[in-house]
Parts: sequence; structure tokens; C-alpha cells
Amino acid sequence: MNNPGYGYERGELVGRTTRCWYADEESFLFIGRKVAADLAEKGLCNFEQQMIRKDTTTFWCRARCQALDRNDLSKGLVAILEDVTKEREAAEALREAKEAAESATRAKSDFLANMSHEIRTPMNVMMGMSHLALKTELSARQRDYLTKIYNSGQHLL
Repeated sequence: MNNPGYGYERGELVGRTTRCWYADEESFLFIGRKVAADLAEKGLCNFEQQMIRKDTTTFWCRARCQALDRNDLSKGLVAILEDVTKEREAAEALREAKEAAESATRAKSDFLANMSHEIRTPMNVMMGMSHLALKTELSARQRDYLTKIYNSGQHLL
């Protein structure tokens, strides 16, 4: 039976180390030290690591390990390995979408701030001039027009 996580046939890994699952020696040694330290300290270890299948394609693996005997690690451990590539891809897509949405929100806020400034400046001029004009002698019709301009400007601001 095929192992869907690594692509090896049943029994093909007997006698081999887990080194074949790691892209490089540095990753293998780093995880080995982490697992050994965590098992010695807590009796269990959890980690996520990019690993390689038999066909050399990579995938993200979530590992949960527990020592059979915390006081004697030479007795071995039990591990559950889970391919979380799709989960990580979805999380990355979500992060990118959130970043794009935040960028769009910033652009919208900047636009509104600029537009607000561009509208407020001439509106203040119109209100100021209509206010000054209202202090002069005007016909009832002119006063009505200027009052409407001034009041509309106040509502807009």
C-alpha cells in the first residue's frame, strides 16, 4: 500500500533514517535537536516543517511526537505526521487577501482625506464670501439665494 504523505511503498523505509524526508542536512539536524530537546523536557514535541516525498516534491508536514518513555528516549517515540500544504496555502492566500484589503482601505482613506481637503477649501471660501455678502444691502431674492448658499455649505461641511 502506498503512503500518501511520502510516496514510499510499505516496508521500503525499514532500516532507513528519517533523513530522506528532509531537503537538507541542516533541516534534518535542526528538527532532530528540537525533537530530542522537547521529548527530554516535556515528553512530546510538535512542529511544522517542509519535507520532501520520494519523488522529490515538497510538502508541509505537521508532526506531533510523543516519547514512549520520557526518561529513556532510546525506547523510541510515536509520531503522527500530517500533510498541511493546502492549509498553509489557504492561510497564505488569506494573508495576501487581508493585506490587499488593508491596502485598499488605506488608499480609500487617503483619497477621502484628499477629497475632503479639496472640497473644504473652496467651500470655506464660498461660505466666507456669502457671509460677507449677507452683511451688505441686498434684495430679498439675493438674500434668499446667499442664505441658501451659506446654509448648504454649512451642511456639507
